[in-house]
Amino acid sequence: WNDNEVHILLDPVKIKEFGINPQQVQMALMANNVNMPAGYLVRRNKEFRLRTYGQFNSLDEIKNIVVGMTKDYKPIYLRDIAEVKLEQEESRGIAEFNHKKALWIMISKESGANTVNVMRRVNKEIEEIKKLLPRQTSLDKMFDMSEMVTRVIKRTASNGIVGALLAVLFIYLFLRSWRPTLAISLAIPLSVIATFIAIYAAGYTLNVMTMVGLSLGVGMLVDNAVVVIENIYRRIEEGENRFVAAGKGATQVGMAITASTLTTIAVFFPVLFVPGITGQLSRGLALTVAFSLLASLFVALTLVPVIAAQIFKKERSAGMEATKWFRKLRDKYTAALKWALHHKTLTIAVVGFIFLLSLALIPVIGGEFIPKMDPAFAQVFFSLPQGTPMEQTYEVANQLLAAVEEEPDVLFSGLVVGTVAGSEFDISGGSQGTPTNVNEGAIYLRLKYKEHRKLSNEQIVNKMRRAFPSLKNAKFVSQNNMSQMIGGISADIEVKIYGDDLDVLRRLAKVAADSIKNIPGVSDYDLSFKEGRPELRIVVNKEKCARLGLSAAEVASAVHTYTLGAFAGRF
Repeated sequence: WNDNEVHILLDPVKIKEFGINPQQVQMALMANNVNMPAGYLVRRNKEFRLRTYGQFNSLDEIKNIVVGMTKDYKPIYLRDIAEVKLEQEESRGIAEFNHKKALWIMISKESGANTVNVMRRVNKEIEEIKKLLPRQTSLDKMFDMSEMVTRVIKRTASNGIVGALLAVLFIYLFLRSWRPTLAISLAIPLSVIATFIAIYAAGYTLNVMTMVGLSLGVGMLVDNAVVVIENIYRRIEEGENRFVAAGKGATQVGMAITASTLTTIAVFFPVLFVPGITGQLSRGLALTVAFSLLASLFVALTLVPVIAAQIFKKERSAGMEATKWFRKLRDKYTAALKWALHHKTLTIAVVGFIFLLSLALIPVIGGEFIPKMDPAFAQVFFSLPQGTPMEQTYEVANQLLAAVEEEPDVLFSGLVVGTVAGSEFDISGGSQGTPTNVNEGAIYLRLKYKEHRKLSNEQIVNKMRRAFPSLKNAKFVSQNNMSQMIGGISADIEVKIYGDDLDVLRRLAKVAADSIKNIPGVSDYDLSFKEGRPELRIVVNKEKCARLGLSAAEVASAVHTYTLGAFAGRF
C-alpha cells in the first residue's frame, strides 16, 4: 500500500519568470514546517515545557508559503509558481493476488524452531486477525511449509503402520499360530516406543528423515524377535517346559542376533561422520535405524522370552512345515543348494558376472543430490532486457499468468513486478528469485496437491515458459522452492567461478553459460551477475557553472528534484 503525500509540481516557465530555483522552494517549505521542543518556562509557580509549533495543517497553508520576493518587494507565494495536490506515493513495484492489489507478508521461523509448532501458532493468530479485517479484505496463504511437513510425516507414519501389519501377516502365514504372531506383534510397538526415547535423548524430533528411518527399521524390528520366538517355539515342540524353553531359547541365539544387529548398525555408522548438508540430511535417518535395531535387540532378549513363557504351549502340526506347498518349496531349495555346492566354480563365476554387470549400470542409472519433487507450489522468476519499463514487465507477467490460471489445477496465483517497498521476498525466493528492478518479476502459483491434479508442477511451469516472449537478454527461471529449502540450492546444477578480477569473472561466466545452454536437457540457465541499467549521463561543465554562479551540486540537486522530486518535510 502506498502512502499519501503532497506533490508540489513546479511550473518551469513561472519559476524562470520569477527567478526562483527548486532549492529555494525546498528550503522555504522546510523552514516553515517545524515542530521543535525548546526549554522551560516558570509562571505562577508552575513549570511549562516550551515547543515551537509551525507544522502544516492544510494544503492551503502550503500554497500560501512565501518562497521569494519580486523586484518591487512583493511576496511570491508557492501557489504562484506551482500546483499543490494530495496524491499517492509513486510506486516502482506491483504486488497482486488473483489480479487484486495485495500486501505480501513473508514469515520465517527462528533457527532451531519447530516449523509445525510455529505455523500452528501463526494460523491461530491469522484467525484473530481475520476478525479485525474489513469484509472486503481476505487473508490467504500462498505457501505453508508446515503443510508439506505434516503430510510427509503422516504418510510416512501410515506407511510404517501398514508395513508393520504386513510383517505380522506374513509371520502368521509362516508360523500358522496366533501365539508367536501375538508375541511378535507386541514386540513391534515396544521397540518403536524405545526408539522414540532414544531419538528424544539424542536431541532429534519426528521429522521427515527420522520417520523414514523408523519406517525403514520397522521391517527389521521383527527379525530378532522372529529368531528368538522360533527357537523357543522349537524347544517347546521338542518337549521342554515353556519357562525353561524361553530362557534357554533366548540365551542360545542371543550371541547370534547380537552380532547380526551390530553388523547391520555398522553399515549405517559411517553416515554419522559425513560432513556438510549430506550429513545433516542422512544423520537423523542413520541414527533412527540404529536406535530401532538396538531397541529390537533389547526387546527380543528381555520382553519376548517373558511373553513367550506366558502364552506359548506345545501344538501339533503347526507352523509352515505342516503345509504341502512349503515342503515343495523347501525340497526345491535343497536341490538348488546341492547343485550350487557341487558346481562351486560355475556358481562363483555367474555371481561375479552379475556383480560386474550391475556396476556397469551405474552410469546408466545416473544420480542426483535431491530427487525431483512435485510440490503444490510453483515459483517463476523472469527478467526482461535492461531498460524495460514497469508497465511492459507487468504486461508480460499477466501474459504468463493467462497461460495457466484457467487450469483447474491452479488454486490461486500472485505476481510481484519491480521493487515493492518494505517487502523481503528474498526470504522465500532467495537472491535469484527476488525482483530488484522494474524489468524483473516473479510469479507464484498455489496448486492442488499432487494426487488431486492432472498436470505436474513442471508441466504447468512449461506452459508459462512457452508463453514467455523470445527476446534478447530476457530470462525465464523456474525456482525449485523445495530443493532450496532442503538442500540450500536454487537449481539442479550450480557452477561457481571464483576470482579477484570482475571483468575476467564476467567473461568466464558468459563463456560457461554459452557452453552449458547448448547441452541437451538444460533449460532456465541464469547468471548471478546482473548487467547494469542503461543511463544518460549529464556531464557538468564546471567552468560555465562558475560563471553563472552555480556549483555541480546545485545542478545535480536540480536534476534530482525535477525527475524524482525532493523531500521537504512531513505533512
